[in-house]
Amino acid sequence: MQWETEGRENPIMLKKGVVIVIIALIIALGAVGCGRGGRQSRQRPTETKPSASRVYTADYGRFSIPKGWKKDAGHSTPGKPFFVPGDYKGNGVPNNISVTCGRNHYAKRQAAEFGKAIMAQLAAQTQGQINGPITASGSTTKSGETVLIYRISQSDRIGTQYYIVGEQRYVLIYETNVDGSDECDAAARHMVKSFKWAP
Repeated sequence: MQWETEGRENPIMLKKGVVIVIIALIIALGAVGCGRGGRQSRQRPTETKPSASRVYTADYGRFSIPKGWKKDAGHSTPGKPFFVPGDYKGNGVPNNISVTCGRNHYAKRQAAEFGKAIMAQLAAQTQGQINGPITASGSTTKSGETVLIYRISQSDRIGTQYYIVGEQRYVLIYETNVDGSDECDAAARHMVKSFKWAP
């Protein structure tokens, strides 16, 4: 009889134990993403859906994924996600946008010097491969970060590189526009404008 009574009570105790374990896991997982100091977090990039827009979050920062675009799992890596139009089915080369973060020795206030270095590198890399000059311009994100923009026309595509300048680091949002669509340009600008560095 004693065993049978304990047997009836065990499911309740088990449920309480499971709830406590789940709460502890949620707290532990929440704490993992907070360690940003001098160490690099091992947290994988995530996509969240606050209200209507989707936000892509990585160790270095976050940006909004435009409506009608998706992450291409087949070509993305943890350090370099690729985004393509939502209707892309995997055939041919689509319009695409990749995002990477890199380090350099330029301070934020040295954006002009960093820009000259990028221009010199692009000129050397693309010699004889482009149609017309590399055009350079500048902008800012919604949060006020400096953006250096380089547009390169090739025979089969237009590449636009958006360098968001940080303190001895940068984020490169690289747009490859295969069909000359305004939607691709707008999607890249949307990502750039919405970018925010991680605290």
